[in-house]
Amino acid sequence: MLEGDTAVYLRGPGQIRRGDNKYICSPADADQLNNLTEDPRELRNLAVSSAHAEMLQSFRDQVASGWDLKRRSRYPLVK
Repeated sequence: MLEGDTAVYLRGPGQIRRGDNKYICSPADADQLNNLTEDPRELRNLAVSSAHAEMLQSFRDQVASGWDLKRRSRYPLVK
């Protein structure tokens, strides 16, 4: 994990918090990316925004580097 990240896994999708941003990854659903300060109710999925493509890719790269989405055994618990 990167400095300042918080990751959570609770028998389902995993999430990473980086500052105001929250990324949710699940094999069953589309990626979700939210800015919790600007959108605390998480109504706008920034993962579909080209303006957030670099940030989204950074989160995806982190997941690809260490999360086993099939077994889910390598998801970290709350840091």
